[in-house]
Amino acid sequence: DWQVSVLQLADEFSTKAIDRMEWDGTDGIITTEIPNENVRSRLDASTVPLVIVGSHRRGLPSRETAIAYVTVDEANIGAVAAEYLSGLGAFRSYAFVHFTEAIYSHISVSRKRGFKVRLARDGLALKSFDDTTGDPSHLVKWLTDLPKPAAILAGEDKRAAEVLHACAQAKLSVPDQVMVLGIDNDELICLSCTPQLTSLLPGAEDEGRAAAFELDRIMRNPVKAKSPRSIVCKTSVEIVRRGSTETV
Repeated sequence: DWQVSVLQLADEFSTKAIDRMEWDGTDGIITTEIPNENVRSRLDASTVPLVIVGSHRRGLPSRETAIAYVTVDEANIGAVAAEYLSGLGAFRSYAFVHFTEAIYSHISVSRKRGFKVRLARDGLALKSFDDTTGDPSHLVKWLTDLPKPAAILAGEDKRAAEVLHACAQAKLSVPDQVMVLGIDNDELICLSCTPQLTSLLPGAEDEGRAAAFELDRIMRNPVKAKSPRSIVCKTSVEIVRRGSTETV
């Protein structure tokens, strides 16, 4: 049985906290965030078994032992989105709207790739909005020019909310002319949109189990864990249906 301590705030995960873990004999660490470069450097030098969860990671390039990375199969999330949207009817266009934050661009690219590949299996082409300037007028114009009806996948819920706002500015009816789908099911965002945002919810429990399994493997024999392992976790994906894709 494990005795687990949870650090819920980013500022709790500090270099002093890592010092304390080593002093107390902590057996292992699972983290989804590395809050700053000081913590990154401290983890790089630590020998405590470590699993980093999340596709946004830059990793610890200097650390070779007792470390593993667990990431979600982002392309599979895009593929699930394609199957869902293509099953809602005949659209004149399918489109993907990227993140605006460069640090997460690789997640966006992977989700788009899965979306595109799955659509291509049915002979469907994909358009893409790649403008990352943040100028909302660019998105409004792009949406206006998009052949309707259109089905749009945004790389995340925040970006999907921006798409819905741009549709309102362009006087485009959602979901009649444009259907919009987000990813991550951030309820604060999804429920505050008009109409409320349909979103994909990746199975965080699957990712957590994979991380715990990897940490257990390392802790049982850290000497043998001499090279980093990268595990891609194909999680379950739930479709949380709301007004942005569901017609009355």
